[in-house]
Amino acid sequence: MSRCSEWVVDCVCRRAHLRYCLECLKSVVPLRDDVTRHTMLGLLIEAGQFIVVCVAVSRSVLAFVEMNE
Repeated sequence: MSRCSEWVVDCVCRRAHLRYCLECLKSVVPLRDDVTRHTMLGLLIEAGQFIVVCVAVSRSVLAFVEMNE
């Protein structure tokens, strides 16, 4: 295999892996009410905000549990 064809195969594998990861992310991140479908940029932005909310909820639950022990 030539160097160029190895690069193409590597690029295709990375793209397929990215597509798979984005599909998995779509199943976790809720779709906003005003949006009909996920775009890559919108999905990444929503995922970041979703993670911030999840971390905040997790911290508040831990604080509540620690206070009630």
